[in-house]
Amino acid sequence: MFSSGGNVTKGNLKQWLVNGGDLQGYLFQCVHCKKHRLHIDAS
Repeated sequence: MFSSGGNVTKGNLKQWLVNGGDLQGYLFQCVHCKKHRLHIDAS
């Protein structure tokens, strides 16, 4: 679940999550149900 005080969209995240940028995303896949989960770190 993504929670934000601002108006953040999937399009914004695609622009902001760049390798070496201020926001770094880590995508994981569950070995049981195969669903994906995105974790985001900010510098």
